[in-house]
Amino acid sequence: MSLRSCIQLLCQQTGCSAQRLNRLFLGVEGITLRRYVLQQRIDKAIERLVYTTDSVGEIARQTGYHDEHHLGTHLVAERGLPPDHFLALRAVRHQPSPYLVTMSQDTVPLIVHSKCQ
Repeated sequence: MSLRSCIQLLCQQTGCSAQRLNRLFLGVEGITLRRYVLQQRIDKAIERLVYTTDSVGEIARQTGYHDEHHLGTHLVAERGLPPDHFLALRAVRHQPSPYLVTMSQDTVPLIVHSKCQ
């Protein structure tokens, strides 16, 4: 759903004009409704970049961006970091820990600290 459609739907559901709704939201949250929605989209995109295996293009479409370039532009503008930064975090998350000793399913994993080796 586009940002404009989202705001129009909220206006219909609340019976407020877009300007009134925006003023009310600004008074309560300290940012405009439009800015809030954009921040939520960016946060959701970052979450998916780090915690899913979806491609950047898929994540862009899932979070309302036209394509991965559009998402990348917004990430850099809003957070100062490109999608590759978050993909690197994803890669780090999926690497096995050098301190985790793999054991059989019947036992509890043992954490070995480098000082103990």
